[in-house]
Amino acid sequence: RPAYTLGGTGGGIAENEEELIEIVIRGLKYSMIGQVLIERSVAGWKEVEYEVMRDSNDNCIVVCNMENLDPVGVHTGDSIVVAPSQTLTDHEYQMLRSASLRIIRELGIEGGCNAQFALDTKSNQYYVIEVNPRVSRSSALASKATGYPIAKVSAKIAIGYTLDEITNAVTKKTKACFEPSLDYCVVKFPRWPFDKFVYADRTLGTQMKATGEVMSIDRCFEGALLKAVRSLEIGVNRLHIDKIDTWSDEELKNHLSRINDERLFVIAEVLRRGICDIDEINAVTKIDKWFLRRIKNITDTEIALAKDGLTEENLRRAKRYGLADRSIAEIVGKEMNEVRNMRKDINLLPCYKMDRIIEICCGSYEDAINAYRSGAKRIELNSALHLGGLTPSIATLELIKRNTDLEVICMVRPRGAGFCYSDLEKKQIFAEAKALLEHGADGLAFGFLTEDRAIDLECTQKMVNLVHSYGKTAVFHRAFDCVKDEKTAINELIKLNINRVLTSGLKATAIEGKELIRSLQKTVGAKIEILAGSGINKDNAKDLIEYTKVKQIHSSCRAWKEDKTTFGDFVNYAFAQGENKACYDYVDENLVRNLIKAVNE
Repeated sequence: RPAYTLGGTGGGIAENEEELIEIVIRGLKYSMIGQVLIERSVAGWKEVEYEVMRDSNDNCIVVCNMENLDPVGVHTGDSIVVAPSQTLTDHEYQMLRSASLRIIRELGIEGGCNAQFALDTKSNQYYVIEVNPRVSRSSALASKATGYPIAKVSAKIAIGYTLDEITNAVTKKTKACFEPSLDYCVVKFPRWPFDKFVYADRTLGTQMKATGEVMSIDRCFEGALLKAVRSLEIGVNRLHIDKIDTWSDEELKNHLSRINDERLFVIAEVLRRGICDIDEINAVTKIDKWFLRRIKNITDTEIALAKDGLTEENLRRAKRYGLADRSIAEIVGKEMNEVRNMRKDINLLPCYKMDRIIEICCGSYEDAINAYRSGAKRIELNSALHLGGLTPSIATLELIKRNTDLEVICMVRPRGAGFCYSDLEKKQIFAEAKALLEHGADGLAFGFLTEDRAIDLECTQKMVNLVHSYGKTAVFHRAFDCVKDEKTAINELIKLNINRVLTSGLKATAIEGKELIRSLQKTVGAKIEILAGSGINKDNAKDLIEYTKVKQIHSSCRAWKEDKTTFGDFVNYAFAQGENKACYDYVDENLVRNLIKAVNE
């Protein structure tokens, strides 16, 4: 690593003594002060970076964290970068986040700072690759990805403002001390000039060769990746380049180990032909298996289109993963207009989403500027197996359904408190409900009340009919805790053919709450679901089960996050009771992968 050069100029990774001598001589030549830093190589480790802000009062926030698809060894400018990180466990994320905050505080930086880490996921060991005590190329990406104006905020900090004094330029309501929270996926894809410099060495390493980049936003990684590929203006509409068609399987396997601008297309073709499985590709490329599975989703969709043709199911799947009409037409051998007309016939239309380019608390505050992102028309979902809290994202639902056999009940509820909704909010709830059912939800939890805290019979009946038309489970959720007369309400719900009723854990663990549940159970022939808060453990779970004979108990992700032992005791006890189920509530996307891992173990 030569001192005082940009873009990795003059640097490199030495595999032997001869390469070391060559790289050092070159580095000393390029360095303004004739200095080269020689470090242990961590090539192949996962590369992650954090954008951090700090003010003179020592207030610190993480604006965004980003993950390179390529492992350490490829310059960040030449790597596909994903925000937020998709493959880190919660422990890894928090460990590196804490390290970033300690670094900016120790260095006394006021303003923006970029910290880059190399992480060994097998041992949780990490190294700091570099720290940029300034805004950098990555800062521009983080600003666009989150809507947080890093350079502007840094400038205001430089003249004496603190984060709590700076108004967020996007929302116009929150302050700059709020950390953005993304519920969409952003992909940065480099643009190389090899179409102009055809004899240049295409090998990618520690010296940056990209001369530009594109950024795309979508609800899932697959869609964002394909959108980025189409935006490169290299005549490619999907993960396929024509010249690879003539390569033999052996040539493809040989190219798999070459780190260049074509490797992503080589990986896709290897998966398309079934030459190597994901484990074999991971062993060669060191690209995380999560990303490889996402690429395989795309190639599997292409294979299904080529094999079964343009069915409605295949078209919906293709659009969900971001395949363009032109790509679909090319695969199925039809005209693009035929694909477009079929898409219109089934009401699968493109749309532009105005809100939430800045994701303060995942869209809890509306933006004060008009910023749009495009995509296939799918419902914007704004929050929380029972996937609880508010409405979960379709991406979260699909992730769990693909990787587990869990029953997934999704709560549908808009932002804001209460259960008495406006006509607009009701319309939104029903649109979200239909989308979740179409994407595999096993049931929906919902609740409609009138202004005088009675069951809204019309809306509830309409939702029950919708859920039952898909053959799914209808659950009346914790709006039940707010009704004026529980006995009247429960009788009304019986008439409406509600399958389950959900009450809060606080109510359930109190003596009067348990008595109420028992009395309701005598009235209702169906089972009552009990939601228990993060304080649940094997002791009060046992008391609750034995006293009320409930069939399901819920615990929240906070229990998992704060006390894994307590949550583990709860799960083990609940499962030991035979019929009882331990349900994980309030799933957020940062914890979904931990949940899947635990369930599969």
